[in-house]
Amino acid sequence: MVIDLHLHTTRYSTSCSVLDPRKMLLRLRDLGLDGGAVTEHNYLWTEDELARLKDDTGTEDLFLVSGKEVDSDVGHVLLFGFAGGIAPLTPVREIIQRVHDVGGITVWAHPLRYGQYDQVSDDRIIETAGLFDAVEALTPSHSPSENDRMLALSRRHGLTATGGSDAHTSNAVGRCLTRFDRPLKNLADLIAAVKEGACRPVEGRSWK
Repeated sequence: MVIDLHLHTTRYSTSCSVLDPRKMLLRLRDLGLDGGAVTEHNYLWTEDELARLKDDTGTEDLFLVSGKEVDSDVGHVLLFGFAGGIAPLTPVREIIQRVHDVGGITVWAHPLRYGQYDQVSDDRIIETAGLFDAVEALTPSHSPSENDRMLALSRRHGLTATGGSDAHTSNAVGRCLTRFDRPLKNLADLIAAVKEGACRPVEGRSWK
C-alpha cells in the first residue's frame, strides 16, 4: 500500500498552500495511489470532514487520514493520533511525550531542509532522529544530497523512515511516498505500522 504521508491544502494551511483539497484527492487517485494523509499546520481535520471530502469527490475507495504539522525546537514534526494543541517551538521531547501518552506517533519532517544540518555530525542527527517514531527521509523539501544523507543514515542505524511530498500544489502531490507492508484501513493501522517499522520511503516516479 502506497500513500503520500505529507499534504497541505488551502482549507487549513491558508498561509502557504494553493492546493485545493478536492484536487488533492483527485490527484492521488489519478496517480494510482492508495491514499494520503492531510497534515495541515497546527490543524487536525475531523473524521466527518474527511468523509465529506471523499464523498464530494467520489473517492470513497481512497485511504485518507489527518495528522498535523507543528513547530518544535528541532524543526517541524508530523503528529498522528494527537488532537491537542502544541505551542510554537515546544521542546521536542515534551511533544513526543504528550503524543505517546495518547498512543500517537511523531515523524521528524524534512529534518535536513535548508542545509540546517550541513555542519552537524551524523551522530548528532541520529541522536535527534532516534527520538521519533520515524523520520521523513525522502522529501522534495530536501535537496538530492540531503535525501541521500538521510536515507543512508536511516538505513545504517535502523531508523524507521517515511517519504512524503510536503505538497502545497497539485503538481507536487505524490513526488515522494511511503510504502506500507500491509493494507491500512484507518489511522490506528497507520500508527501501528509505523511503530513496527512496517514501511519505507519510495520515489513517486518509481513506486509501481
